[in-house]
Amino acid sequence: MTDIRWRLSVTTPDGEARELPASVPGCLHTDLLAAGLIGDFFSREYSLSARPLEKLSPVYIGSFSWEGDDEDAVLTLFGADVYARVSVNGAELGFLDDMFHPWSFPLKGLLRQGSNELRVAFRSPVAETEGLPPRPGAFTVERLYTRRIQCTYGWDWVDRFVTMGLWKPVEIRRVAPD
Repeated sequence: MTDIRWRLSVTTPDGEARELPASVPGCLHTDLLAAGLIGDFFSREYSLSARPLEKLSPVYIGSFSWEGDDEDAVLTLFGADVYARVSVNGAELGFLDDMFHPWSFPLKGLLRQGSNELRVAFRSPVAETEGLPPRPGAFTVERLYTRRIQCTYGWDWVDRFVTMGLWKPVEIRRVAPD
């Protein structure tokens, strides 16, 4: 398995482009909190002021080194929340649209000897469902259009907390042929 070093590229709600260290597993909110750019989102007062973050489109950038051939190399994202385009060294691998589904992509012919770059470019789940026809439902109905944890849109027992990120591990490894 290959070691991946992560950073986060994001344009903040005030229009400032930032690049900072990121943690995987994690999410946009936990990385901004670790960088000191937002307050404690567990506080009720702050959770309301964090709402503009749910419209951001963060990019998680993973740097890793590769040696040898990539004949049997596979990228697996075990949990990505939720809408994202994935690419390696500029080659698009696919579009993710399900938080609960692990995604695997063959990397044959895409890896370079030495330094490589993995990009997971998220699109806000709020922006992704904007403008879709209304549907009947309790609390908020935008959640009905997306395969992600439903309670983050707000529920009777929790405030709204819509985030994005790699909430489970990401692996690049060689797999044995069948």
